Amino acid sequence: SQQQALMPVVSPTEMDNTWMAVLTYLQTGRHTPTGTMHPERWAQYGEQFANVFSGHITPVTVSQAIAAYERTLITRDAAFDRWLAGEDSALTPLQKRGMALFFGRANCSVCHPPPMFTDDAFHNIAVPQAGFEKPEHFPYNARIQAAAASHGWTVPLDVDLGRQEVPALQSSSHALGAFKTPGLRNVTLYRPYMHNGALATLEAVMQHYELLAAGERRPLVGELAFYVRYRKAFFGAQGGGQAEDIPAMVAFMQALQGTANRDTD
Repeated sequence: SQQQALMPVVSPTEMDNTWMAVLTYLQTGRHTPTGTMHPERWAQYGEQFANVFSGHITPVTVSQAIAAYERTLITRDAAFDRWLAGEDSALTPLQKRGMALFFGRANCSVCHPPPMFTDDAFHNIAVPQAGFEKPEHFPYNARIQAAAASHGWTVPLDVDLGRQEVPALQSSSHALGAFKTPGLRNVTLYRPYMHNGALATLEAVMQHYELLAAGERRPLVGELAFYVRYRKAFFGAQGGGQAEDIPAMVAFMQALQGTANRDTD
């Protein structure tokens, strides 16, 4: 995980930063290239690196700090795990109802299979747009627009194009609006939801899938990817949800919250 933490910082398709700029910010509080000063940040980071790394702020110590945090995200001993190990009372009756929906009629497990509750694949589930009010901040969209034009497609610049931003996939309609399926362990701790934070609560996420099952499409997101349509992988796909289904589903999500790993050395 330490090596992985080094890469996104300088990747042109991720943070698109430089280690010099990052270290300058951590050491002085000066944000490059704006020149904005954040002295409170410098004091905070300076004190923390002094306590843990004897004051040395380098790409290596930064990546060690990030990796240590990432290891705390590996959790264990969730109620679902205890139930799976034979402790029937680990789940409440409401959580068991939610689990039955998750693996049954709601069809969530098609894209969220255990143990990590993700298929590690990419899907377009018509998430509402959020954060693309300034399309000039997303130059990759201009490249995709040019590629799409050659196929007779019209792609607005203010739409989050998802995996179609990958150069090799710019001519693939299945990549349009597709994002990687997240794992659901500890999902109750990570509000807001979806790749862009467009949905504030888990209840809103369930309602979003209900709308999809009813055939609603949000504007400027395109059609659902073939995989999702074909597998009927959304809530209510087999007959629609009921009012009591959503609380049960949320209760089961709570059963996926485990104990944090504190062994970060």
